[in-house]
Amino acid sequence: MGTAPGPKDQRQDILSNQEREAQEQIKKMKKERLLITKVQGLAAQEIRDRLQQLLQQQLRTKQHQEAREREKQQSLLEQMACKEHQQVKQTKWHCSYFEQVVRKQQEQALKV
Repeated sequence: MGTAPGPKDQRQDILSNQEREAQEQIKKMKKERLLITKVQGLAAQEIRDRLQQLLQQQLRTKQHQEAREREKQQSLLEQMACKEHQQVKQTKWHCSYFEQVVRKQQEQALKV
């Protein structure tokens, strides 16, 4: 029969087991840290992508708003031009009518 391990051997076995468990724990923690780093990197990339999307959306919204404003101004200018044209036509008509009235009055004055 073999001899039973002595207290010294038992202590060495316990220390060896503790070292092995500590090494396994260190490996596990390193893996967890690596996983956390990867997740943080992915989260940061997601945040950057979302921020880029928001900035592009903001730019498009601003461009659309500016285009609407230009269209509104163009419409107002066209309305003003149309109104001015109508006023010119009306003024010409009034002048023409006034000239006719004056001519008729002059003709009547000459007949008398």
